[in-house]
Amino acid sequence: MCFSALDAKFCRFLADHASCIVIAIPYRKAPFTKFPYAIHDVATLIQLILDDPRLASSIDKSKVGLGGHSAGANIAGGVSILKDIRGKIGAYVGIHPILDWTITTQERLALRPEGPDFLTSAMDLISQAYAGYGIDRRDARLSPIYADAWKLPQNIFLSGAELDVR
Repeated sequence: MCFSALDAKFCRFLADHASCIVIAIPYRKAPFTKFPYAIHDVATLIQLILDDPRLASSIDKSKVGLGGHSAGANIAGGVSILKDIRGKIGAYVGIHPILDWTITTQERLALRPEGPDFLTSAMDLISQAYAGYGIDRRDARLSPIYADAWKLPQNIFLSGAELDVR
């Protein structure tokens, strides 16, 4: 499932070339709404879609996967481990996901190869806009890297770019 309506071309390409149904799911976004609201928005819609009797003949529930890009990939990882979703999702696809919100901007930059990165100046702002202050950043819904392995979908595909680090 793709999360952003902005990803319509990617979702269409995926549906056409992977012979699958792709559903773009809207969710509330930062900075107006902070973690964990987007996780619950997506989980609620997934449950409604999977439980809708009108879609029963169109969806092979044994082949349901979640995925997204960047923030959407982070949310897909967090949603995939929720108790009410676990077992309904067989795959997680993360395209340059943020999997660990515990490391600081400076720690993240120290792990990267040298070179320009246009996100550097915005990383702290992005972090606070989504997670805010006082949030347990080891919460696996926020930082899926801390999830118990048995909670994760059986199939996982992660893709990162040159400067993506955790």
